[in-house]
Amino acid sequence: MVDVSNPGTNCPYGEDGCDGASTYEVGPGYDLGTGLGSPDINQLVAAFPPSPAPTPAVAVSLVLQPKTLSFGAVKLGKSKSLKVNVSYPTGKIYSAGPTVTINDVSSTPNFPITDNCPTTLAPAGKCQITVTFFPTYSGKATGTLSINDNVVGTPQTVPLAGQGK
Repeated sequence: MVDVSNPGTNCPYGEDGCDGASTYEVGPGYDLGTGLGSPDINQLVAAFPPSPAPTPAVAVSLVLQPKTLSFGAVKLGKSKSLKVNVSYPTGKIYSAGPTVTINDVSSTPNFPITDNCPTTLAPAGKCQITVTFFPTYSGKATGTLSINDNVVGTPQTVPLAGQGK
């Protein structure tokens, strides 16, 4: 306890007016109002709870098949479409695992897509993305299909290649 019988001696930093309180406890307790005393971790955590951790990326993996798309030679003014199968494999670990959130599916120019994937994919879920090669010039064209999700290692990509003729 603080000695209140001798005003001016109880101010830990020599400030004026701290003796207005009758007593306060130092040692095992911590006064959140004055900041005096020894902190008790439980009292501090109760008064200042930690911020929730950000939602971590899901530690699973989507399987993309095939791993590359090669359209071969396509005449100018024509197009060719191929599909990428997206699946969320299950097993003993992930049979009741978290859903995967698909935030965005995109590709580079000359390779427009039709995305038939839902925004969330549950374990054992499957969907398809159709990629179309529509050459606008003669020569080799390359690109990338990107899937941005909450899976570790995002974005997941599939290289794209075709030849305009």
